[in-house]
Amino acid sequence: MSSQVDCDVVVVGAGIAGMTGANVLARAGRRVVVVEANHQPGGLMAGIRRKGFYFDVGDQSFESLGIVQPILEDIGFLEEAGLGRVLHRIRGGDRYDIPCESFEQVRAGVLEATEPQHREKTAGFLDEFHQAVKRSEALATWRLNPMLERSPLAAAGAAMRFLAFAVRHGAGVLRDVRTRMDDLAAKWGLPPEIAETLTAGYRRQSMFANAGIWWAWFNDYCYPRGGMERFFGGLQRRAEENGARFLYKRPVSRILVERGRAAGVVTEKGETIRSRAVLYCGDAKRLYGELLAQHPVDSPWRRRVEAAPAGDAILSVYVGLDLPIDDLRRRLNDGTHIFYFPEQAVRRVDDMPDDPDAHSMAWLLVNAPCLHNPEAAPPGKSCMVLQAFTHASWLDRWSLSTRGDRARDPNYKALKRKVQAEIVERALPIVPELRDRIVFQDIGTPQSAVRFTGNTDGSTIGWEFDPRTTPISFPGIRTRTEVPMLFTGGQWFCWPGGVPFAMLSAHQAASQAHRALGRPPKALPAPGARALPAPSPTA
Repeated sequence: MSSQVDCDVVVVGAGIAGMTGANVLARAGRRVVVVEANHQPGGLMAGIRRKGFYFDVGDQSFESLGIVQPILEDIGFLEEAGLGRVLHRIRGGDRYDIPCESFEQVRAGVLEATEPQHREKTAGFLDEFHQAVKRSEALATWRLNPMLERSPLAAAGAAMRFLAFAVRHGAGVLRDVRTRMDDLAAKWGLPPEIAETLTAGYRRQSMFANAGIWWAWFNDYCYPRGGMERFFGGLQRRAEENGARFLYKRPVSRILVERGRAAGVVTEKGETIRSRAVLYCGDAKRLYGELLAQHPVDSPWRRRVEAAPAGDAILSVYVGLDLPIDDLRRRLNDGTHIFYFPEQAVRRVDDMPDDPDAHSMAWLLVNAPCLHNPEAAPPGKSCMVLQAFTHASWLDRWSLSTRGDRARDPNYKALKRKVQAEIVERALPIVPELRDRIVFQDIGTPQSAVRFTGNTDGSTIGWEFDPRTTPISFPGIRTRTEVPMLFTGGQWFCWPGGVPFAMLSAHQAASQAHRALGRPPKALPAPGARALPAPSPTA
């Protein structure tokens, strides 16, 4: 059975990019329908509730970088989002515990923890990296993007500031983009683990991407009031107030192309949702490999998409504790996020693809958003998310012998239990009573991320942070496709990935779609009033 619905724009995906695009378009008066494969919004930023505990499943916080807050302000959601600062720490076993509140503080802590024979070279490495952080500060604070300004005068001012920035910092930024952190460490003759502890975990990361992360840690890494679930629920309500409709459990099977132009989507339920334009905010590999299969595109861009490796995957162990929040706060020394390196030598799971004990040697990201969101746990209890970088191909793709049924695959289930126990064991030096206080635990793997988000290999950032492997040239935002009226946004269509650039690309793609559609009619019918099924409630 199929239904046909007319609207202005179908937005594919209800992650942060899809939500941004839907709000921009609906606020501009467009009739918008959002289709999402999962049962709730959020994608990699979704929230779940288990046994009275709340967990953010992927991203535990996000940076603004002068992008997120202006976009939230533009769609009228900044105040409601209630973004609050979070504190990061870097801890190396019992060797060091460094709060990340300023670069000077981190520099002093790293040098104090560095062996004397490496100290002078490490200082040179850090000072050169600091220059890249300063350039990131200028990028984040100068408001350089004219498209984020509402008035023509403000847009002209942003354009002038961008020109001034390009003259002053352009050469340095290009150098930051082309230089990887391991290149910088090699230049100063340092062991690779020193650079690894400063890269937020992502392999082959460029100085540009890493400097932006570090500046944000010092200044504007934030967490929305009430958690990611409430954040996305609010974004959905804001879009609905402007007429957008949301359809969940609607995987898209095909982008409808008629007369050479995007004309809507076909869902796996057999529904045809017709539109004047499509804004796609999902995986680029799936777009070209599956959704446009009946309208094949042959272009250099598509070939680069097919060949490029996806970015890093992360596994998450969700832990509910019979431990008061204040006690957990003391264990974590007030750090909402801790990068924990138990040993000096940094080990990566993707370097040990056939080692069944690889995760027992991984370093951890220890997250406790309940310190900012007490409602995440029942009274007298607390919760944590323990994360580690991993890889979807580890042990023959996590020993999934029954590819189509993860829930019943005994090999996969046994491997998850083993990894879960190893990750908890790694966290005991931080919370010694952790194992005895657990009242709930579960694990999300890269295979879980593939299932719920559709991201290739469970990638958390789209493409790698390495500019040499991404299909997008810097400065990289790709909002238009080879198919007229098919626009794209999100982490797979920009570089570097991450929340700010995913939102920026979606904002620009939605703005371009709005202009391409021309002036909206004065009187708009209720979107999908004749044929759209009732939207699923926000989970």
